[in-house]
Amino acid sequence: MTLKLSSQDWHQGKHEPWTYVNFLLYTLLDAYKEFERRVGETASPRGEKRALIEAAVDGTTGSFSVADLQRQCPGVSLDMIRYVLKDLRENGKVECIRRGRTSLWKKTSD
Repeated sequence: MTLKLSSQDWHQGKHEPWTYVNFLLYTLLDAYKEFERRVGETASPRGEKRALIEAAVDGTTGSFSVADLQRQCPGVSLDMIRYVLKDLRENGKVECIRRGRTSLWKKTSD
């Protein structure tokens, strides 16, 4: 309807495009508001990153490095990975084979 209104008298050069332009701008604004609302609903639940790291550790065979976990868990900070590994080590689920910059870890047998 707005396209029809904005293009009336186009051949005479007396058309009014602002009707359609305003409709488009309103539609874009409404879409951005809906997008913003939906993005706000997608917050990560508490403990999700920890579960992601633990799942990555459970899925490994043999030894693994912190860099391996970083590749498997994008968006998780290095400090969080180290914190979870420390906690898993204290609970006896993993052990450190080699320390330092090239540290290696492995799961302990249950």
